Amino acid sequence: MASSEPGEAAGLRVRHGTTGDAREPFSVKFYLVAMVFILFDVEAIFLYPWAYIFRSLRWYGFAEMMIYIAILLVGYLYLWKRARWTA
Repeated sequence: MASSEPGEAAGLRVRHGTTGDAREPFSVKFYLVAMVFILFDVEAIFLYPWAYIFRSLRWYGFAEMMIYIAILLVGYLYLWKRARWTA
């Protein structure tokens, strides 16, 4: 027996109703954790090229990267102290 609807034979049709509203709000903590996660992903993106050419940068490159990591560490400690993105 041939079906008239595309995907019906493969079982793709949903025959039950929805369970809730699709526009339920998310917690603000969810967004804060997501932003911190993205921030530290961007940090890792900058660390990989630096690690690749570390020997050619010598002490100047090392000092620059320590300053970069110190700035990120200060931001991380500030977030931890405020504790708004945890629990």
